[in-house]
Amino acid sequence: MGYTGGDKLQYDSKPDADVLSRPLDSSKDFDWNSGYGLYLQGKAFMDQKMYAKAEEKLSAALGKTPGFVPALVQMTELMYRNMRYREALVFAKTALSVDTHDGAANYYYGIVNNQLGNTTDAKDGFDLASLTMAFRSPAYRELSKLYLAEKNWDKALNYATKAIDFNRYEIGALQVQAIAYRHQNKINDAKAVLDTILVFDPLNDFARFEKYLIQPSAENKSRFTAAIRNEQPTESYLELAVNYYQMGRFDESEQALQLAPDNALVNFWLAFLQNKKGQSFASALAKADQASAAFVFPFRSEDEAILLWANKQLNSWKPKYYLALLYQNRNQLTASKELFKACGNTPDFAPFYAARAAMHIDASELTDLKRAQSLDQADWRYTKLLGEYYLSHNQNSEALKTIEPFYQAHTENYIMGMLYAKALLLNKRYADCAQLLDQIQILPFEGATIGRELYREAKLMQAINEIKLKHYKQALSLISDAKKWPQNLGVGRPYAENIDERLENWMDYLCYQKMGNQQAAQTALQQVTGFKPKIENTVSNFTAANQLLTAWAMEKLGQKQEARAWLNQQVKQYPKDAIIKWCQQVFLHAQGVKADTTDSGVRLIEQIRMLK
Repeated sequence: MGYTGGDKLQYDSKPDADVLSRPLDSSKDFDWNSGYGLYLQGKAFMDQKMYAKAEEKLSAALGKTPGFVPALVQMTELMYRNMRYREALVFAKTALSVDTHDGAANYYYGIVNNQLGNTTDAKDGFDLASLTMAFRSPAYRELSKLYLAEKNWDKALNYATKAIDFNRYEIGALQVQAIAYRHQNKINDAKAVLDTILVFDPLNDFARFEKYLIQPSAENKSRFTAAIRNEQPTESYLELAVNYYQMGRFDESEQALQLAPDNALVNFWLAFLQNKKGQSFASALAKADQASAAFVFPFRSEDEAILLWANKQLNSWKPKYYLALLYQNRNQLTASKELFKACGNTPDFAPFYAARAAMHIDASELTDLKRAQSLDQADWRYTKLLGEYYLSHNQNSEALKTIEPFYQAHTENYIMGMLYAKALLLNKRYADCAQLLDQIQILPFEGATIGRELYREAKLMQAINEIKLKHYKQALSLISDAKKWPQNLGVGRPYAENIDERLENWMDYLCYQKMGNQQAAQTALQQVTGFKPKIENTVSNFTAANQLLTAWAMEKLGQKQEARAWLNQQVKQYPKDAIIKWCQQVFLHAQGVKADTTDSGVRLIEQIRMLK
């Protein structure tokens, strides 16, 4: 069964830029709940590396259009990425049963079969993929790697040359040529290829390492190692070693790792390769187990086989932990959780407990966070995680007890300072919160609004308390402060039309009304109703809870029916916004309305409601 939607079913079709943010039923010209619409969303989620969401949308798409080849291919790619290779193969075969000559389906059929060790089927897939222009060069490159692994130098060179004919910048094929020429002892040809690679990619580690293999002098070794100067040099060596391993070149892979900095994953790889070659691996395996787990982040698919093998060799928590991290990254959450649990409480490594807490396994999250903090009290991250846990579970006093002593000992840490300010605010110590935020220096960063949001809420909560005491001038002063954008809080003032001050203006109205200044009160109401909430390019300029204030202001201006109609229109426009629905229910005096007090706007309005 195929899909007959016309020209827009090309494989490289792109979703609208705002496909992930706007309500799916808001489009008048396209059904985003159709099989094709769901596929576009799944593809967009893949592009954004939101793999769980991508699987959800692609599964839904295939539920509606089971024979839609682009969705089947996308699901093949996703399953391959998540190391669910047999499932990936099923999707690839299904796609090929619909269109035997689809280039993408054949290419991924080859990739998956190669991973599963089905070399003959992999070659078949790449052969057919090469008939499609878009996949010709990568298909020939993969064929050249397969023949290189078989030490068939001539065929490897033949397919590498074909790949380069269609893409002269195909680095992978050039690498195959360099290795094949070296093994054929055609050193000048190998050097010429390596020079070409360095012209295209002057920082290429492979080319320098190959030059060292051709002439293993101290000078060439130094040129290779000295060029690796990034923040995680170990990963450069691992990437190089894995590249050789994929091409069946175990000796070169081992040589690259021998030059790498000492690291647990490097030593696991060395032990694995030595075992493959029938050599003694006990020393490397012991070094891997004894090495620190710090800065070990397995993320490559190839790491799975190495860590599974190491886990069988060792009675240790470390291979389990590294595998758990890898499976977590590949959305195999059940397997990851089982491995985390299997480690027990043996590790004496704080990041382990922080990582396990993030998996939300049973009821152990709080215990793990406490254990992480106790193991490393100097690192602010564990105190932050524990404090955030307490705040998210409405244990505000426990959060304050956790955060306060750390911040008082490390006042230069503005990240903990912001969390301390939030804990003060949620413990209703508004003046202390505001005083802290007057002193703190928050470095500007993208989306750095939390400091100013806390400052605003602290000022307005104080103003509400002053209104309760009938201190209206003091309240007005605090409301005026709340409208400021202090430079020390790390965020600049937006354009006036993008600042939602309806709450501040409503509070001004309440004060002026109580003071008998009807003209100022009327002006404040008009300022509330004059604000125009909107979303442009997925960015909202309004606080959802403030929609209630517009309705209240309209009611005060004698427009109660218009206010109802306006709120109805807002609910229809933003059907997934629970806070706007709450605004409507509060305005209509619905019974048993539950407020989301995790939202600062709701918290403030709940206090305002007590003043009415």
